[in-house]
Amino acid sequence: MNRFAGVLALAPTCLVSCCLIARAGQAAAAASQDSPAQQRIVIGSHVRVRASPAARGPVVATLHLGAIVNPSSPPVNEATPSAAEPSWIRVASPDGPGGPEGKAGWVWAGSTLPFDPASRDAIYRRIARSLLKSKTTSYADLTDLIRFLSRARREVKDAATRAELELDRLLALQRAADSIPQKQEAGPEQTPVQRRQLAWARSYKGELYYNELNYAWTVNTDLFWKLQKRYRALPIAEKIAWEAARLYWVGECEGDPTCCVGDLAETLGRYLTLYPRGAHAGQGMRELVETLKADLGLLQTPREYFGDNGNAALTLLAGLRAAVLRTASAHKHTALELLEVYIDHYH
Repeated sequence: MNRFAGVLALAPTCLVSCCLIARAGQAAAAASQDSPAQQRIVIGSHVRVRASPAARGPVVATLHLGAIVNPSSPPVNEATPSAAEPSWIRVASPDGPGGPEGKAGWVWAGSTLPFDPASRDAIYRRIARSLLKSKTTSYADLTDLIRFLSRARREVKDAATRAELELDRLLALQRAADSIPQKQEAGPEQTPVQRRQLAWARSYKGELYYNELNYAWTVNTDLFWKLQKRYRALPIAEKIAWEAARLYWVGECEGDPTCCVGDLAETLGRYLTLYPRGAHAGQGMRELVETLKADLGLLQTPREYFGDNGNAALTLLAGLRAAVLRTASAHKHTALELLEVYIDHYH
């Protein structure tokens, strides 16, 4: 139950995602414009490599997001090859993952950025953040981003950067999952694209699961909590915990108040226990109060309907109360009063 929610055509015009990243890297691009041999990194998904420097040139290959390419000649402009501002770059085969080996051709300059291995961490973070912040990032962009981050997280050396990229990968995985069909099984009414998306979701078994209650694919929350534990000594751990707290909890409560209390304990309660005065503690307390109020009606259901689970509920409520007491939220008093109502119900 989620209570808290919620192809690059190489022409002289850039896709929104490419433009966002390119603007962020304009300074680096300007500094390296006189060095055509410098490596470049592809910042768009499924970028077409053409046989000639023209938007209608035959496509000879496709490059994935994050592919590292080597310019093999000075850049040119499609209309006037001697123009000061080039549009196309002839590239050799990628040095690593992201494109077919042995293929060379022309790519639009706006779909790449200068790449310096010494600045790998910063460049990777810039690409991931720009795509995730944009509301127009497509499903194709997201799946390419996930592929890129799966590789990038193993290439960076800095622990903080690695943690950020691993979190970004999980967030991209969830955003891509939000785009796929609601039905778990493919049906005749679904389009070929929807069926491919469904197959994509199933390929992430262990990372994505189908939530029967909300008819939606969701990232396994345990992946976030394990990531938080792994990087608990870093500031980003608090953000990871907050993202975990706002995901679905595995299970269906079907009106069982104890189950709902357990849901809270495993999401907002777990975050507040770890970070009672964290950056998101205030919002967490507001949502805790809202949820406790919304679920009060469930206490009218006879306890025997769901079996004798009073002791389990009291243990969960005690944990929530302890977490609330450690906060400095203006909602603390209200939350404690509501928790007492729940506690009285189980005594």
